[in-house]
Amino acid sequence: MDQSFNTLKLKIHGKVQGVSFRVKTRRKAEELGLVGHAENLPDGTVYIMVQGSIANLEKLLNWAKQAEHPAEVTKVEEKWSEESIVYKDFSIKY
Repeated sequence: MDQSFNTLKLKIHGKVQGVSFRVKTRRKAEELGLVGHAENLPDGTVYIMVQGSIANLEKLLNWAKQAEHPAEVTKVEEKWSEESIVYKDFSIKY
């Protein structure tokens, strides 16, 4: 496993839809040089698949856990995996 690059999948619970959480996630991911996507799920959560350096993925994870008002994160499910790069940028799925 390449320790310098990885994939992180997040499922964010709480008040995270309708509060620009995906837009803010994209901004943070771009700031950290990460690629992937964020999308609203029917159950009210936000799913994020993001790829990049482990250090920057950890920064995004910590950022997501401390979301700013009006978002209210109550739980973050995380899954690390080894997947090859499939994204060129960070997008929001609608």
